[in-house]
Order: sequence, then C-alpha cells, then structure tokens
Amino acid sequence: MRLLFSTIIGLVMLCGQVCAQQSITGFKRFGRAEGVPNTSNNKIFESSDHFLWLGTSSGLYRFDGYQFSPYFSNNKDSTTISSNVIADIEEDRNGFLWVATFGRGVNKLNRKTGRWKRYLHPTKDENPFYWVFDLFKDKQGRLWLGTSGRGLLLYNEQADNFQQFIPDTTKSKVGVIRFENEVRSITADAKNPEILWLAGTDGLYRFDTKRSSFEHYENIKNGQAAWINNSFHCVYAQDNGNIWLGAWGGGLVHFNTRTGLFTNYPPAPQEYAKQNLSRNIIHSIAYCKDSLLYVTTANQGLLTFNIHTRLFTTISKTAEPDDAGVSTPFNGITHTSDGSTWICSEENIFQKNAVYQRMGAFQSFYQPAQKYVYKPGLSGLLYNKNTRQYWMSCNSGYGVYIYDSNFNYLKSIPIEGFAADRRLRDIVRDAAGNTWLLSKDFPYLYYYDATKDQFLNAAPKFNNPSFIASGLQEMAADGKGNVWLANKTELFKYDALTVQLKKIDLSTAVKGQKEWLWVKIRI
Repeated sequence: MRLLFSTIIGLVMLCGQVCAQQSITGFKRFGRAEGVPNTSNNKIFESSDHFLWLGTSSGLYRFDGYQFSPYFSNNKDSTTISSNVIADIEEDRNGFLWVATFGRGVNKLNRKTGRWKRYLHPTKDENPFYWVFDLFKDKQGRLWLGTSGRGLLLYNEQADNFQQFIPDTTKSKVGVIRFENEVRSITADAKNPEILWLAGTDGLYRFDTKRSSFEHYENIKNGQAAWINNSFHCVYAQDNGNIWLGAWGGGLVHFNTRTGLFTNYPPAPQEYAKQNLSRNIIHSIAYCKDSLLYVTTANQGLLTFNIHTRLFTTISKTAEPDDAGVSTPFNGITHTSDGSTWICSEENIFQKNAVYQRMGAFQSFYQPAQKYVYKPGLSGLLYNKNTRQYWMSCNSGYGVYIYDSNFNYLKSIPIEGFAADRRLRDIVRDAAGNTWLLSKDFPYLYYYDATKDQFLNAAPKFNNPSFIASGLQEMAADGKGNVWLANKTELFKYDALTVQLKKIDLSTAVKGQKEWLWVKIRI
C-alpha cells in the first residue's frame, strides 16, 4: 500500500499537474494520448475539492490527476445527467455541482451520493427544448442562469425552483424565436456586485438585482448588419468598470460604462470590413496578466489582446501540431487555484502555469563533460533566492544540475557512489538551509555537504537509519521547513531546527482510491 501525506490540516488532492507530449507556446497540451475525449471541449471547471471537470459535446468528465472519469446521460435513468452536450459548470455555496446543457435544461450533482437531479424545464412553457448557456455564482452565493429565449433565471434554494427575469417583455419568452431574450454570458460589475452584465444576442444588458430592472445597450454600426456587432456571446468585467464582449462576427468589443459607447476590435479587420461573419467570432475572454486579455476565437486561434495598445498577438492558430496553416476553434478559458490557465479546444485542452513552466515548453539539460545534449526527465526543482540558482534533480543523469536564473548551465554536483543510471525522486531544502536528495535506489537519501561540494549518504546523520534502508518512497518539505519522509508503511517528520526525527502515528489513516493512505497531520 502506498502512503500519501499532506503538509496541511485536512486532505488535499492535487490534479492537473502532469505533463504532455505536445504544446503551443507556453502551454502544455493534453490530447487523446492523455485521455482527453475525442470531441469538442467546451469548459473546464475546478470544484472546491480541487478536481477538474471537463464539459464536452460528448459528456461530462472528472479529472483526478490520473484519469478522466465520464458521466454520461441515460434516458432510462433519471438519476443520471440529462444530456451529454455540456455548456457550463458551476458549484453552489452548498457544494452541489451544477451542469448546464444544450437543449435539456440544467442538472445538480450531489457529489456525496453521486446522484443527479434534473431540471429539464426550469420554467414552465410548451417548448420541449431548454438551452442553458451560462451559470454564474455571484458574491452572495446566488446562482444565476443564462438561457436561450427564457432570459435570466435565479435559483431559489428554499423552494428548489427558479425565478425568471425577461430582458425584453415585448419579445418571445419561450425560446422559439432566435436572438430574442437570449442570455449567453453573465458577469458581475467590478464595482457594484448588485449589478450584473449580460451578453445577449441582441445587445448588452445591465441588470439591477435589487430593482429587478434591465437597461439595454445596442452596438449598431451604420452600413453593417446588426448581428455582426450586437450579437454577444461572452462578457468580461474589467476592474476599472469597463466591459469587454465577444461578438459573433464583430470581434472583441469594448463598452465604456461612463460614455455608453462601443468600440470594435476585430482580429481580422479586412474580413470585418467585408462583413465576413466567420473570421471575427469570439468564444471567450479572460484576464491574462497586467494589461493583457486572453481571447479565444472560432478560427483565428488563441490570442492575447493588449488593452493599452489595442493590438492582438497570436499565441497559436491551431490546436493540433500537425495542422499547420489550418485554424481550429478554441473555446472556454478557466483559471484554477494552483495558478494555472486552462484553454479548451477541439479534441485538446491546454494548461499554462508560470511555476511549472518557467523554462518554456521544452529545454535540454546540458552536461558538458559528456559532450552532448543530455535530456533527463526533471523530477525535482529548487530555487535559491540568494544565489539566484536553480537546482534540479532528474530521473536519470550524472548528478544535480545547477542553472542560473536565466537557465544557463553552471555545473553539476556529484553524488557519493553515484552511477549514471541512478534515478532521483526529488530535491528539497529544510528550515536550516540543508539540501536533501531522494533517490529511487539504495541508499535512497543524501544530503549536500558544502565543504566537499558533494551529496553524501545521509544515513550516518540519524541514530536509527533503518527507516532509510527499508526503502524511502516519498519526500517533501512543508511551509515550516520540516522534511517529511515516507516508505511503504511508515511516515517520518524531520525537524531541521531541533534535529529531531519523529515517527508519525498512522492508526487514524484513511484508505482512499488507488491504494493511497490519507493522513491528517498538524504541522
């Protein structure tokens, strides 16, 4: 049985921290080889227990860091999800997972029981189809739904039903006329959380949740069809109060909340002048960094947009490495708690994380003494702020590799009795500044001796080194600089400041999936 230990109070499961074989600039790609469904991927969502949920056109999938587990609809079983075509995912304040679908309403998952509750018709009418495009949880924890032709809905927890708000009462309220009372996307005003901004297919709406009142703003350009500029499919609220919208043909649109004016920024301006719908379709907008926005499109690729220079930069035209010159759609954008940005596309999803990928997509490890470029697999990484150096352990190689802050190779530190085929598991630094190295092979644990500039066998540093000889499997350093060591059946805590090694009582450990033990520890 394998032992898993956490350095916080409670249980933590990390998912998404894996690597992939292909990439676009700055992003890691997950495709069919990694278990991503061979379909259109619409949305990624991170639940409060840190699982990733992938909404696709062929079902809902939960990713646990190892595999994608599907949730499929079964028309003969009402406790399953109502449809396999997923539009959006959200979690309410009670921990229930909500999933919006195209044509079959919305669903609520009780993750404790694994049972679904279907809301095929959140509001009553004669139309058998019920599209829900967007789910939005506001700062008060209220759940809002954007629908096709039924306007805006608010979920009432006490009554377990939905309150309906119609943006334009003079138009169809039952979803039978396209572009009437469609709410494609919802966001809250950055300065006033009681105000919601709605991306509608007939313009932008401002909804006052206290007064239940709408204000309608239309982006009508002379000489151009209204739907090119005024049919919005996503909305993003900037911190300064300005609103950014994705139009179905009009590109990226800026709305100035002070002046009420719209400005279009089409990625393909020449096609925009020709009123070519397909070349300026925006699917999603999200914050990138500083003054940049991520923008996904139908066939202009994945872009960034500088809100100061008003210029686009193309990250990638295609989601497939072998589709040179062929643009493919990029869909939803999601930020997760580990600092990652996830992008959905056809048959692939992409992850970018500044911590995991500071070296870029790929970089070779140079070992000059061998006179060739050696590419060991990276197993551990330390950064020393004082020396501005990276120390890297690898699963194969000739030692620990040292790089400067610009990733220029400096040297390698030898390991006592080390052979070229020795495999390293990890490298950590404790509170006293000592550096520890864990190997997959005997004698397993090493420490760095600065006087010899070498990693030495750590067994002589402990009064009872038998726990090392039994085969260490895991090593980690917590936020206080303690080093945690585990073999197949035992867990130890090494306090570098007191130089004390303590064995942890595992009598309260809980067995989880995949033969892992979960341990609650106070550090």
